[in-house]
Amino acid sequence: DSLTDFLIKRSFSVKEITDSGLGVASRSGCYDRFRGRVIFPLIDVNGTIRAFAGRVLEGGEPKYLNSPQSLIFDKSEFLFGLNLAKGEIKTKNAAILTEGEMDMLLSYQSGVKNVVAVKGTALTSSQIELIKRYTDTILLCFDADLAGDSAARRGIEMADAAGLNIK
Repeated sequence: DSLTDFLIKRSFSVKEITDSGLGVASRSGCYDRFRGRVIFPLIDVNGTIRAFAGRVLEGGEPKYLNSPQSLIFDKSEFLFGLNLAKGEIKTKNAAILTEGEMDMLLSYQSGVKNVVAVKGTALTSSQIELIKRYTDTILLCFDADLAGDSAARRGIEMADAAGLNIK
């Protein structure tokens, strides 16, 4: 509850902490939603922080945890890293889609700058429309596990219906 304690000392209420998604209500007030996780700010295409995601550090589930749905954050309409990658996506006329923040960040750090991550595994129609603002070509780079394979198949169908080139 370190973040909760810090925010309460800064005059935030438990309701504000839980409403923001940073805390989860409990019998004793609330506890930190992202404890034991690396935290990623979820920054929109305009550079505004909309929410947070956390990746577990030492085993445990879920592997990734996002801020809950709110008035300012809808994960089905969000692509992680688009604020950084949009220029390169336009230049290369292709967007590489990965599953998680770490996939996107490590690719970007390695020099692959036209990469974004979907929130969760499933590609949504809102994310496809967001991509179409910058390119007509997507490259799906999802994990080779059952969830990634299933997401790729659904994503291919949706992207094809939207008229995108798919690789």
